[in-house]
Amino acid sequence: MQAIEIPEYWIVDSRDLKVTVLHLDEGFYEETVYADDEAIASRLFPELNVTAAQIFAIGGK
Repeated sequence: MQAIEIPEYWIVDSRDLKVTVLHLDEGFYEETVYADDEAIASRLFPELNVTAAQIFAIGGK
């Protein structure tokens, strides 16, 4: 069975109020964790301008 290679995915942790972005790099996932007012960097959507705080504000946290 062939593995599905997802180029980028996000884990939104509402308990710890952090967003983890994982991007596929040469077969392995590189992880970057964002919290508070840190601007989240997406390789798939470089024009995206959002912070972890903004994501949790929208969700009512």
